[in-house]
Amino acid sequence: MLPEEYLIISSDTNDLLTFHSDVNNFIGNFNFNLSNGGELIRLFNKEMEIIDSARYDDENPWVTNPDGTGSTLELKNPNLDNGYFANWGSSTGNGTPGKENSNFVVTSVDEI
Repeated sequence: MLPEEYLIISSDTNDLLTFHSDVNNFIGNFNFNLSNGGELIRLFNKEMEIIDSARYDDENPWVTNPDGTGSTLELKNPNLDNGYFANWGSSTGNGTPGKENSNFVVTSVDEI
């Protein structure tokens, strides 16, 4: 993958393709899911060093609509602090897997 590209990690690729048949940038069929009730996610590089992490939830003050039954939880911009609840929002529809998030907002960092 190149910088600025998107990758979908799916526990069930058949289910993913049922709802999003146009995606091709995914890996999957894992034996785990992310919790609808909040979880800690960590992203490691090939040297097994943590390069990013995020803890999310589905209770106030977090957006409560995304709870496994429709819209997804989306970071409004990858340059924003993903540890701050206000930087997250509900997707339009069932999300935009493999593409820029539907609730993307431009920040001053993007304009540099």
